Parts: sequence; structure tokens; C-alpha cells
Amino acid sequence: MFQDTILPEETILAGVGIQAGRNSGSPENQLWYHFDLFNPRLHEGKVVRLWGRFPDLSRNEESIEWDEMLQGSGFVEMFLTSTPEKNKFNSMEYIQKG
Repeated sequence: MFQDTILPEETILAGVGIQAGRNSGSPENQLWYHFDLFNPRLHEGKVVRLWGRFPDLSRNEESIEWDEMLQGSGFVEMFLTSTPEKNKFNSMEYIQKG
């Protein structure tokens, strides 16, 4: 699924999204993105949502490569080594897919 990543086999991108303001405490003018990753061998088979702040597109960014954002954000390491309970930045959560 992912090119040139260190994610283990069977890891799939279960979802991706963008929203203005992550929660009631964040300004609505901040854009956030999330990746939903799933691997049946990790996190007790739960889907993991990893949050990041969207880059400022006014800085001559012509396009965004999701694969590069995933690798450059530290999400891969977080997905492999952390859990929502241990994540001190509140940037990781388990979600229900339905």
C-alpha cells in the first residue's frame, strides 16, 4: 500500500480527512488532517487515527503528497511504537469504523 515506508506488511490506509479546527479548543482557521491506519497485528486490530496540523499552502506548495506527509510527520514511528494512552500530544486515537 505504501511506497518506501517502514510500515509493516498488511498495513492499510483506512481513511484520510481534512477539517477546520480539530476540536472545540482549536481555532477554526487551523486546518487539520488525519490518517486512519489499520494493521490486524497491531493495536489489537483497532483502527488508529493520527492527527496532524495541515501545512501552510501559501508557502509555494504546489501539491501535497499524502505518502510524504505520512512519512515526514512521525506518524509511522508513532503507529509502530505508541498507543493513545501513552501519546502525550493527544494526536492519536482509536476509532470505530462502520
